[in-house]
Amino acid sequence: MKPVGMEGHHGVVRWYKWLEFVTISALYTSIWSSASIIAPFFPPEAIRKGANQASAGIVLGAFSITSFLVASPFGSLVQRIGGKNMFLLGAGLCGCTNIMFGLLGRIDSSTAFIASALILRIIEAVGSSAALVAAMSIIGGHHTHYAPQMLGLLDMFSGLAFMIGPMVGTLLYQAGGFELPFFTLGGLCILLTALNGVVLQGKETKIVKDDSPTSLLRIPAIWPVAFALFISTASLAVFNVGIAYHTEKIGLLPAGHAGVPFFIQGSTYAISTAVFGMLVNKLVKQYKSTTRVMLVLGYVLSSVPFMMIGPSPWLPFIPSNILVLSISCVLIGLSMGVVCVPSITDIVISAERKGLPSGSAAYGMASGVFLSCFHLGSFVGSTCGGTLIDRYDFELTTSLFAMGNLTAAVVIASFSIWEFQCGKRNAAERSSDWRGGEWTEQPMTPLLTEEDTAGSSL
Repeated sequence: MKPVGMEGHHGVVRWYKWLEFVTISALYTSIWSSASIIAPFFPPEAIRKGANQASAGIVLGAFSITSFLVASPFGSLVQRIGGKNMFLLGAGLCGCTNIMFGLLGRIDSSTAFIASALILRIIEAVGSSAALVAAMSIIGGHHTHYAPQMLGLLDMFSGLAFMIGPMVGTLLYQAGGFELPFFTLGGLCILLTALNGVVLQGKETKIVKDDSPTSLLRIPAIWPVAFALFISTASLAVFNVGIAYHTEKIGLLPAGHAGVPFFIQGSTYAISTAVFGMLVNKLVKQYKSTTRVMLVLGYVLSSVPFMMIGPSPWLPFIPSNILVLSISCVLIGLSMGVVCVPSITDIVISAERKGLPSGSAAYGMASGVFLSCFHLGSFVGSTCGGTLIDRYDFELTTSLFAMGNLTAAVVIASFSIWEFQCGKRNAAERSSDWRGGEWTEQPMTPLLTEEDTAGSSL
């Protein structure tokens, strides 16, 4: 029998964990929103100051490339700094830089405006990456048995932030000018940071010897997943860059309704991450290969809408109408949910199988790799994708990225098959050793365990 009051104690613990999750999620959403509100109105503002479109693009792209560079190191540093400390410091820095960014509207010189915006955007990217990595590390460590489900719910809020951030930013800009969006989101970040400082409990993190930023990257199984994440986020960036101009050019949507595709894609992504998080949580405990199967299916699925949305010049029988556009946006959001949720779990499984630390440490390193791939894909997709759209057209560009998603599916499937066969072969092999004038058979240490070969997710 359980001691008297034990059920009540567990109930309080569960309630407090949910309270932590809610406060973390609110700040997590605020940070993602702060990153996304700038896109609709910053380029026109920069042009009014005398800058050009290229300069505005550099400021926007600086966030992604900085996040790519710092996210993976932060994934290892979270063990030393502590999840709570890194989360609060990063979020506070993000809030302060947003408020300072709002003051840039008072600068008249175009050179000073762009230079100041670039510096603040880089600093904000550092704070944002630290906070986001720490948030995923905390959630993964505090909800060990339900980590995929909880991370799926957390990822749902990033989808909501990208969906509502540009819309809220535009409304605030129209209501109060350049300052109001940044003052509002920056102030909200600071208030939620203070709330999290009160609610979150600081927990000791075990420091391990091999916790360098490259420790995870030395695992071969990480690279196919990282490559696939890069392709999927680059494809999404192409969608974000080109869909509004494309729909207006071909007459599908008027300029005032350009946000409809983003709303459809974002809402579908938000719902799918929560659903697939629960699915991964239930299946991966029994079948480690669940993550790989979902990734392969997800990347195959993601190639379909990018062939449809143009539509592709290679598929002239697909019509160009509102129905095809809507279905494509739904499938893009759905496929992104399929590939994003199991990616972090697969990286964690691979890390733990290779003897790297489990719990918060593993989720910290995995989230660092995840965010690095996400931001590198966003940067490359925005720059290269925009160039391809200008040189050729949206239809051909999305078709090329559809082929990229199919390639990612082939890479993951091929690596998983090779890994499975290596595990079976090495488990069955024996090494021979000459002892006392005769050969004796000694079992070789398998590269993979029997559990791995039964359904490898390594």
